[in-house]
Amino acid sequence: MEGVSGILGVYAFDRVWNVGKFLYYGLIGLQHRGYSHSGIVTLGNEGFTAVIDKAAPEDLEIDELRGWAGVGYTGTRPGYPLVTDYALPWLTV
Repeated sequence: MEGVSGILGVYAFDRVWNVGKFLYYGLIGLQHRGYSHSGIVTLGNEGFTAVIDKAAPEDLEIDELRGWAGVGYTGTRPGYPLVTDYALPWLTV
């Protein structure tokens, strides 16, 4: 059986908000969909910030996440949320 996943997106209508914790707690609520891989990518005034790991959502280190928009993933497939080389050329998953 192919694994299932949970995907969450948050967009704050004001750039003063930090959506990192909203995504983090949302992924914890979705981890019953599968959680061998998790990741969060946020977009803020400094650009993209990503935390992607082969771990459950509650094990992600989110202290560095800053941004007013973002997506989160928890599931059985590695490498998500998908981040292109254009967005984060230093990221290797």
